[in-house]
Amino acid sequence: MWQPGVDPLGENPYFDGNEAQIVDAMIKKSAPTTATATVALSLCLSAVPIPLAGYVPAHLIGGEKTASPSYPAPNRSSLINLDLARADYRGARIRQSAKTLGASGTEDKTAEAGPEHPLPVPRLSGKARSRAAHCLALNIYHEARSEPRLGQEAVAAVTINRVASTKFPNSVCGVVQQGGTKRNRCQFSWWCDRRSDRPQEADAWARAQALSREALDGKLSDPTNGALYYHANYVEPRWSRVFHKTSRIGRHLFYKPRGA
Repeated sequence: MWQPGVDPLGENPYFDGNEAQIVDAMIKKSAPTTATATVALSLCLSAVPIPLAGYVPAHLIGGEKTASPSYPAPNRSSLINLDLARADYRGARIRQSAKTLGASGTEDKTAEAGPEHPLPVPRLSGKARSRAAHCLALNIYHEARSEPRLGQEAVAAVTINRVASTKFPNSVCGVVQQGGTKRNRCQFSWWCDRRSDRPQEADAWARAQALSREALDGKLSDPTNGALYYHANYVEPRWSRVFHKTSRIGRHLFYKPRGA
């Protein structure tokens, strides 16, 4: 994420987050060496003219100084390059802000996750695959249908990660239905809430089915960085203190065992 004092694009060698230093560096680089003048630059963010005659470079501010130097007038290309540098800076901040917003308007980020990991997808075919795809789609639908795409991928990833873990059943449907239908004993609350599991929202169900097929086809990476557990961001269960938080995606926080 962009931080003050850093050029987000890495394209402007004079860009260090300090407007005074940007101006100082641009003038020194491209101005003629003989003429001297007083120049006012209208900075694109502040739109306030700043006289450069008698301007004190940023590295001398707060230190001891003897005389206020004057600088040569910059040529036209200096002003153009400065405008481009500042435009790049503003554009990078806008792009970064847009990137962190999910479709629901909530922040989507993998705060502590490193590079994306491939999912340990089980090899299935025929009826076994169809049944697994149906169970996975139901879990995506009931757990995350109101989440943005990445949030739904994260729920699919946790389900598949559990299949690969020795701590959980070794099939998708076994993971989804673990604990049985007795109230408050299941792993995913929708499975034992004594309500109908039949999807009621056609569009959301179609998206869940498509995502389930993609996951079982091995077309998805794991945005949770190997998580086996998650909870909603409006609760803080005691078990969450035992595990390592890998990411926060949409309205869920994701965890895996420490050292895993």
